[in-house]
Amino acid sequence: MARIRTHPGKIIWYDYCEPRDWSVRQFAEKMSMTPEDAVEIILGERRVDGETAARLASLFNTTQGFWLHLQRKYDASKLKAAKRADY
Repeated sequence: MARIRTHPGKIIWYDYCEPRDWSVRQFAEKMSMTPEDAVEIILGERRVDGETAARLASLFNTTQGFWLHLQRKYDASKLKAAKRADY
């Protein structure tokens, strides 16, 4: 079975928020989004789009491309796993 890559939301939470001791509410405030939207991203229920990637890049001193690349890899791995499951 194909491995599905880690959703960028998990990376945001475990690699960036937890080490800073940020709550979801704190992360949401820093991102200028609702806590509900932040939770959806962290849980992998929402994609990291260009605008969100730009905000993440600014907040965490990364690049927009970094976050978009993670999202593309996640999406591609999910599609690949779904195709294999069809066989």
